Amino acid sequence: MDISNDTEALDLLLSILEDKLPDSLIVYYLVRCVRQKKWDGTQIFVDDLKGQGELAVLCISEYGFFYPGRNWYVYSDNDRQLNVMLHKMGELHPDLFHESVGFVYLDDQFYNTVVQYMNHTGYTGKIAGTGRQFVQHLDKATVDTMKQQTPSLPIGYSMATLTPELSNFVASKFTRINVRYIRKVIEGFPSVAVYSPNHEPVAWTALQPHGEPSFGYTLPDYRNKKLAQIRSTEMMSRLYDEGYRKVGLVTTEENTAMLKVFEKYPGLTRLNLVHFCHFRKTSKTFKRMCIIC
Repeated sequence: MDISNDTEALDLLLSILEDKLPDSLIVYYLVRCVRQKKWDGTQIFVDDLKGQGELAVLCISEYGFFYPGRNWYVYSDNDRQLNVMLHKMGELHPDLFHESVGFVYLDDQFYNTVVQYMNHTGYTGKIAGTGRQFVQHLDKATVDTMKQQTPSLPIGYSMATLTPELSNFVASKFTRINVRYIRKVIEGFPSVAVYSPNHEPVAWTALQPHGEPSFGYTLPDYRNKKLAQIRSTEMMSRLYDEGYRKVGLVTTEENTAMLKVFEKYPGLTRLNLVHFCHFRKTSKTFKRMCIIC
C-alpha cells in the first residue's frame, strides 16, 4: 500500500494519474515530486494500483503550509473507494493519525466522506478555507497569447526569482503560513519576483510541489500597476519552458482581483470547490465552520 520507495509502482501510478488529468492534477504532481526525489517527507499510499478496480491515492506530507502535523492530499475515482481507503489506512497505519491532521485541497465531492470518517474515529475540526480550483492548460499558442495581453514592466523594475532569504518576508504577508514550507518551496521550485527600482521585492509567486503557482502577492503601495498580471504571465512562460503542460490555480470566489487576472488567461478550465480542513483528536462532534481565506 505504501509505494513511496517503489520506483516501478510510482511510475505506474504516474501513468494512471496522467490519464485522469485534470481531476488528478494535485496528487499527480506530488507523486511526480516523490518519484524525482524533490519533496522528501512525503508518503504515497495507493489502493488497487495493479488491479482492475477503482483507484484511491493518499499523499501524506510532513511539510504542512497551513497546519501543524501532517497534511493529507486525496485523489479517488469516487466516494466509495475513498471510504474504503480511509478505513484501510486506519487499520494498517493508525500511527499516521496524529493529534492534528490537515486535509488540503480536498475536493468538495469528497468533503462529506472525509468528515464522516474523521468524526467516526474521534476527530473534530473545521474548514479553514474554501477556494475555487482551475486548471491552466499550457501550450505555445496559449503562452504567446498571455504575453501579448500582458503589459511591460514599468521603467526601472526588474524580474528575477525569490531567494530563500526572503522566506520570512513572504510568509509574513499571509496568515497561518508555515515559514519552513515556504523556504522549501523557494529552494526547490520555480518562482518569479518583481523588484522595484530600489531592488526590493514588491510582487511575487512561487510554484508549490503539487503544481499550483501560489503565494501570489503584491505590496499595497505597488498595486494598480498590473504587476500581478505581469508576474503571473512570466510564471506561466517559465513553467511552459520547463515542460509543464497543466498547472493548478486556486482562489476564493471573493477574490475578484485574482479572478479578473484568471479571466484573461486562455485555456483555463474551472473545476470544483476545494476545502482546507483541520482536524484535532477529540470525542466531540465535527461541526462545519467555514472561514473564507
